[in-house]
Parts: sequence; structure tokens; C-alpha cells
Amino acid sequence: MHVGVIDLVSDAAPAAHTDRAYAHLFTKQLVSLMPQCVAVWCRELGHRVHYASYFGQTAPERLLPDDLDVLFVCCTTQASGLAYALARVYRQQGVQTALGGPHARSFPGDALRFFDFVVGHCDRSVLVDILDGHVDPPAHVSAASAPVELPGVSERIGEITSATFYAGRPTPLSTIPVAASQGCPYACDFCIDARSRYVARDPEALAEDLRFLSDRFPSVLVAFTDPNFGVRFDETLVAIESACGGRPLRYLMEASLSILKTHRLERLRRSGCVYVAPGIESWFDYRHKAGFGSEEGAAKLDAVVEQFAELERGIGGVQANFILGADVDRGSAPFDLTRDFIRRRPDTFPTISIPTPYGGTPLFERLRAERRVLEQIPFAFYGTPFLAMRLRGYEALEYYDLLIGLKRAVVSRPVRRRRGPRGVRFVHALRRRGIRQELSQLSAIRDELVRSKALRAFHDGTSEELPRYYHLAFERKLGRYAELVGPRDRIPTWDADPMQENVATLPFEAPPPVLQSAAP
Repeated sequence: MHVGVIDLVSDAAPAAHTDRAYAHLFTKQLVSLMPQCVAVWCRELGHRVHYASYFGQTAPERLLPDDLDVLFVCCTTQASGLAYALARVYRQQGVQTALGGPHARSFPGDALRFFDFVVGHCDRSVLVDILDGHVDPPAHVSAASAPVELPGVSERIGEITSATFYAGRPTPLSTIPVAASQGCPYACDFCIDARSRYVARDPEALAEDLRFLSDRFPSVLVAFTDPNFGVRFDETLVAIESACGGRPLRYLMEASLSILKTHRLERLRRSGCVYVAPGIESWFDYRHKAGFGSEEGAAKLDAVVEQFAELERGIGGVQANFILGADVDRGSAPFDLTRDFIRRRPDTFPTISIPTPYGGTPLFERLRAERRVLEQIPFAFYGTPFLAMRLRGYEALEYYDLLIGLKRAVVSRPVRRRRGPRGVRFVHALRRRGIRQELSQLSAIRDELVRSKALRAFHDGTSEELPRYYHLAFERKLGRYAELVGPRDRIPTWDADPMQENVATLPFEAPPPVLQSAAP
């Protein structure tokens, strides 16, 4: 069979001319690991495979041949609108379609309206059942758990070259996704990995990947896709150190602050770590992950600022992750504390997210029980800059005013000159451009909330009718693809999975949460 695999890194129609440089330099590098693994497995099973990653460079269907038999699509929930449109394009041509990735795990019932197969956990056995016709569409299929062993870098090098190299050659910006583990030992209620069992990869398999890269592509940047890197710190670092010897590869990773202790920073730096992205999450909640005990508010701020100063000195490239608008948040205090953090640590890049009720998370289940999920809003608007839920402590307009003020602080000129490595400063400058684009979207939503009674009523819960604003925003986002997902199709379905009787007879468990965020 001729199999296509496409990773929807961008969630919108092809970028405008002014956005293409940002897409080529930054968005292009945010590829996922699993679509590359699917391509390798399909090739090993004897099929002809064409892999592509879409980051806004051209019409996504132009990236694939015209004679496909099966198309696998990977996307986050924000990219679900584009994924649904592509499914319509290919099913009209008689191509079977399968959806995997975060959206498939979060909202499989809705995705089955558009795809022949929706895949939870994927491994070779799942692909055999789909490609050999062992399950009849439509079907929601899943392995019992995420596979521990995945195709190595040497097996994925063709897909890697296609996705993140430029004209077949790596550059210092080229990133290669590698996993040292899957799942997460923490239980943050907002995270789609909250119920995933933590499993470390075989250290020798990890070392083999890194040895290959060190020999062939020593200038690339390794992006560890682990939801929480270094839970088994010594075991992971020994694998990295043994693989690279005296010529360490540069790598970036996401980890909890509780792992990034002072005595470990020098070892991380020597092993090649150039960028870390720990989560602060909230000034008043999620204390267990940060490792600050009962400290909150201003006391937590002082401790966090001190630890990030150590990270900047020890590593160089640092990102801090925040979620503002949790149920414990009230008034301007969380935003003021975050603004103070930005002022005191201007060399750390802050990512500020809106709480989002992704399916499969404890947060989603609680909010839906409390009738606080905006059930009419299209899944394409799940995530910043949109609100898909009613916040406990804020009216929508108040929240947007506070968030806009804080985002402006992110892009404003810092009080003191930046001292970070040149490459880190370049990437942060690119990301600030992205924040400026986001600010224009936030301001547009805020202004519409002021003008439109219907939009305010929708967000405060007195109306369940989806305002015209979101239909227009959907059509702007998808461009010509919007006509393939009509106004009724944009509204999520919340019924029980109608295809449950057709679920593949594989070891199955409810789809676990998967973190729906791009690599740092």
C-alpha cells in the first residue's frame, strides 16, 4: 500500500507572506516524534511510505503524493479543524484516514465523525490491524499503553532530514526529537499526561541514538520530548555522558524545578544541556511539582527567582512555564507576581498559557461536571489565545485585560541588557515576535467582548449559542479549508462514542492524557 503520514505542526491554513520567515525558522522545528515512528513502522511492514511535516509553508495536501491508499494524520486539538478538513479531502478521493496524536487521545468520539480510524496509543500491532484490514472502519483503536521502545534516530533519519533540516543539511537551529521516557510521575490536573504511567527508555537505546547524532550531526539540537525529563536523573545522564564522551551534543528539555537542583546544574551543562523549560505553573497551586513545600505567593516568587538565577548561570537558556487563571487565582495578584518575575529575570523566557479543558484530564472531568466547559466552541479554539471554559475567579473581559497587560510586559524592552548566549537571544527574539502576533489576537477578542453582548453572554454562561465571532475566526484560521468543515460540523459532539462496538479487539484502556504543547 502507499501510505502517507503528515504531522500538522501548524494549526492554520498556509501562513501569510509576513509570517513565513517565522514559520520556517521556528514553527518548522516543532515536529513530533510519533509520526516519524509511524512512518518507520509502516516501511518495515513493507509499505511504500511518504512522510511530511506541515508548518504553514504551502497547502498541506501538496506535501503528499496523489495516489495514497491510507493517510495517517497527527495533530494537537488546536489543529483539529485543519485535520478534519484534510480528512474530508482524502476520503472524497477514496483514501482511508487515521488520526493519532494528542487530539485523538483527548476527543476520539468527535474525531470519528471525520476519520475512518482514531488511534490512542500506537505501536506496530495497531498499524498491522489497520493496514491489513483486521478492523473495520470506523473504529477507535489503541494499544494497551504507549510503546517503551521506539525506532531510533538512525531509522528515522530520512524523516528527520525532511522535517527539520534545510535543503537536506542541518543548521544550528535544526532540532531532532528524542525520547528518554514516556509518561509522567506527577498528577497535575490540567495535563494530558496526568494518568500516563511513567516508563523510562532503555538507557543503551538512548545512548545509541546520541552516538549516531554525535558522529553524523554534531551541530544539531536534540529536543527531549519527555513530559518530564530526568525523573531517573542519574540513569539518564549516564546514558548521555557515555554516548557523547568529550564532544557533547546540545540538547534542550522540560523538567520540574524539583529535579533541577543546584548540585546537578554543572553536570547538566557538561553533558550538553543548553536550554531548560521548567514549569512554575501557578503561584498558589501545584506546589508538589516545583518542590517548594507550602510556599506560595510572594514567598514562592522569591524562591523561584533565586532558583532561576542559578539556572541562567548554570545552563544559559531558560524558559519558565505559567498557567494563569486556575481556580485558586483571584484578582491581579497572579499576574502581578508573574510580571515581577519577568522584571527580575529578564533573561528567562516566560510562556503564559490559558487553562484549557483537554479531554482525558481530571480538570476536564471536573469542569464538565460543573458545567463550565464551553461545549459549543470548536476544538480549534482549545488553547491560547482562546478561552474554552468559564474561569472561577474571573469574568472573561477582566481576564483578557490582565493577560494582555502581562503579555505586553513579555515583549517590552528589558530593564537591563540581555546576557544569555547569542543563539538563545536569537530564539527568544523570534518567540517574542510570535507573542506580538498573539497579542493582536488577544486584543481582538477583548475588543469584541466589549462590543458584543452575544459574546459576553456565551462566556458568562447565560447563552449556549456559539457567537458568529467564532465562526468568522474559524474561517480566517482555515481559509479555503473552512468550507470543508461547515458551521454544524464545527460544533463538538459530546455523545458517547457511537463506534464503541467497533473498537479493535486489542488490549485497551481509556485514552490517557497527553501533553498538548509544542516543544520548548
